[in-house]
Amino acid sequence: MRNYLYINKLWNNFMKKKMHKEMENSRSIDEAFKQIKTHTGVTDVQAMVRRFQTREQTYTALLQTVSTSEAKVDTLKKDNEELTTKLQDLQIDKADDGETAAPDSNDAEVIQFNQDLTLVQRDYQNLQERFKKINIVNDQVCSWAKRCYQKFGTLTDDPTFQQEPMDLCSMFQSMD
Repeated sequence: MRNYLYINKLWNNFMKKKMHKEMENSRSIDEAFKQIKTHTGVTDVQAMVRRFQTREQTYTALLQTVSTSEAKVDTLKKDNEELTTKLQDLQIDKADDGETAAPDSNDAEVIQFNQDLTLVQRDYQNLQERFKKINIVNDQVCSWAKRCYQKFGTLTDDPTFQQEPMDLCSMFQSMD
């Protein structure tokens, strides 16, 4: 009976030490979540995951918009160059005929294309600035998520946390 008591006492001490060690290991993650909660005001982890996924979708949509705008700018530049060349040829032909170059419908078309090109270039610059900002936020979120993922990996024996994460969504899904 006495041996049984000593064994239980030894087992109890072992479990207490293990529990304290686990609590200390998870303290940094708990503090990180507390900081996130205080800074963002979001207490639901799923809401945070959805917010990051929405940002990733916005990022993808922005990349597509930038690509479309670049194609539009290239097309307008090409059209502008063709019309400018055409205008110069017409002015040279008129100058050769002894006439002064008078504005006609082609000039108005070139002016309109120049205005369109300016607007598209401005939109493109705005999209580039927005793209850079979103890229910075995305990089910060990814690095934060990787740090959390690695902390989970050190605290658990779960094989999913021992592998390198593929992307942001898979990281959050495995942390869920």
